[in-house]
Amino acid sequence: MYLEKSIAHYLKDCKAEIPTPGGGSVAALAGALGASMAAMAANFTKGREKFQAVEGEAVRLLAESEKIMDACAAIIDEDIEAYNGFSEASKMPKDSDEQKAERTKAMQAALRRAMEVPMKMVRLCAAQLAVANKLVDIANPNLVSDVGVSAIMAEAGLQGARLNVVINLAYLKDAELVAQTRAELAKILDETAGIRKRVLEKVLQKIG
Repeated sequence: MYLEKSIAHYLKDCKAEIPTPGGGSVAALAGALGASMAAMAANFTKGREKFQAVEGEAVRLLAESEKIMDACAAIIDEDIEAYNGFSEASKMPKDSDEQKAERTKAMQAALRRAMEVPMKMVRLCAAQLAVANKLVDIANPNLVSDVGVSAIMAEAGLQGARLNVVINLAYLKDAELVAQTRAELAKILDETAGIRKRVLEKVLQKIG
């Protein structure tokens, strides 16, 4: 879908009076871009003689960033598909009690997926923030500003995905799932709090 189309086409659809792509897809794009910047910084660090001491760590962080980038990129379209699934479920007939029950069941299943997709993004962006937090200390100094951009975009992706998790949780009737998800979300937010700020402080110190 959008991964095969131009950026201009994606932006045109984002601003249009159509339901998708929306905030969840855009958050996924932010996460993918953040991971790509970390990968670039790692690529310009590995294989350089002056950075031999951190070669292994740079290679590891590169591989992790590439994995996260690909996963986030896939969610750009997956989030749209999740929304479309909910939209289709909401259009199911509700003339009889049986139809109403089937419609409710389908809508709850669709809501669950619509919540789980951005929750994957929350985890991915949290992982990318952790990568940036390590990479900022070892990256080629000529690319350290890109590590800062990585942290900014990962934080944006995380917070955008968080909003999409929370809005769907409000309509889910599975109390146990809702409680577990809220607890995990709170834990991730606590663990990632301040990472972007710390990375940017280090970046600014390095670039003067």
